[in-house]
Amino acid sequence: AGGGGGGGSQWWTEGDEPMYYIVSPRDIVLARPRGPDDRIQWLLENKKFEEALSVLETSEGKNLKDSTMEQIGFNYLTHLFEVKDFAKAAALCPKLLFQKTALWERWVLEFAKVQQLALLCRYIPTGSPRLRQAVYDMVLKIFLQSDHENFLYLVRRWPAEIYGMREITDSLLAYEARSAASGTLREALAELYILQDRKDMALGIFLQLQRPEVFDFIARNGLLPSVRDKVVLMMELDSGKSIDLLVEGRDLITPPMVVSQLKEAEGARGKAGDKFRMFLHQYLHQLFERDPDLGAQCDLHGMQVELYAEYDPKLLMNFLATSSSYPLEVAYAVCREKSLYQELVFVLGRMGNASQGVSILVQKLGDIQGAIQFVQSQRDDELWEQLVEMSLASPRLIGTLLENLGSAQLDASRVLKRIPLGMPIPQLRDRLIKVLEESRTQASLIQGANEILIRDRASLLQRLHREARRAVPRERVAVGKK
Repeated sequence: AGGGGGGGSQWWTEGDEPMYYIVSPRDIVLARPRGPDDRIQWLLENKKFEEALSVLETSEGKNLKDSTMEQIGFNYLTHLFEVKDFAKAAALCPKLLFQKTALWERWVLEFAKVQQLALLCRYIPTGSPRLRQAVYDMVLKIFLQSDHENFLYLVRRWPAEIYGMREITDSLLAYEARSAASGTLREALAELYILQDRKDMALGIFLQLQRPEVFDFIARNGLLPSVRDKVVLMMELDSGKSIDLLVEGRDLITPPMVVSQLKEAEGARGKAGDKFRMFLHQYLHQLFERDPDLGAQCDLHGMQVELYAEYDPKLLMNFLATSSSYPLEVAYAVCREKSLYQELVFVLGRMGNASQGVSILVQKLGDIQGAIQFVQSQRDDELWEQLVEMSLASPRLIGTLLENLGSAQLDASRVLKRIPLGMPIPQLRDRLIKVLEESRTQASLIQGANEILIRDRASLLQRLHREARRAVPRERVAVGKK
């Protein structure tokens, strides 16, 4: 026994606790101070679990026996199961199971029995402690059958080495074979393929699921060759990014590969396939801007004439002028069908039928200025005669021709002499004044050019004379004799 102390404080040292023996004729009672384990035992017997947990988290908890600590967890979790407060039980597991593998594995099974793994899965440890592979596999297989969202979450979060990746993949494929897999399961399968370095398989799933990040995935992993047969899926997801990718990788996925898939999709989907024809135009246009010769080598420029006429008529003229690899007959038929007269005139010029081109410009469009430019580009004097003859049929046309004689560099008398007497030409006075001024200017320019030519000729003659009068070195003469 020992002496007393004041204030109720502990006056003995740990390991040297006082003990009292109370002896009676029948019993001997041993009395000693209560310790933390005794206190916990009393709290548990009286279902004061929160207080027991509070003791566990204080400095007193450090002195508890392992068995006492485990008893707290077992009793508290059992109680929560009895009252069906599974969410709280799951949240307390990290505190009550003390990083002990056996305890975790036991309670994972308990949660599985009551079908409440969804509440626990985000607390299951993967490193400290690390459970047996069979436990992780069991959780994943349960979620595969019942909770696809959590299955995907765990596949993304759990390290690949803690569960049987191939076994889980095979289970997922077997499940998919029996019943239609959800988009979530398909995404989980793609994640499993990535973990197994089968990125091409994952890519196909991402495209089927229409995931926008698939383009970054392709570029990051160099998977463009893997989408050779998936052009339609890519276009449906994002035509702009797809076209950029396909044009950039035109050596890996050639234009004929792209064109054949888009045309097949266009034909197979009826009216809904019209969008693939638009995609085809956009792809070929961008390809032409990047590499004008490649489309020609693949015999695609004839198709492009039709596509430009259908979707971007304003860009057709530039294409016709830049390319020389489209069939002229096709271009003629398309431009005529679509009433694209300016483009039709250009094609006629290339076909050698410039006379018809002049007729279209004058009679269909009334574009004398355009006709003048066209005739100038053809350098054919007969076309000038045709233009003047056709212009004489209308006062408005002949007036416009008179106004543009300067730019045409056409002899004014050639036109004026053929105008019928009495033809009422609008603004004739002003137009004649302009013709005379342009004629004077042209005559002045010709005179100036002649004067310059005469001076240059005289200067060059004098220079030739001086060169001819110079002596020839003897050495050069000797070499010449040899």
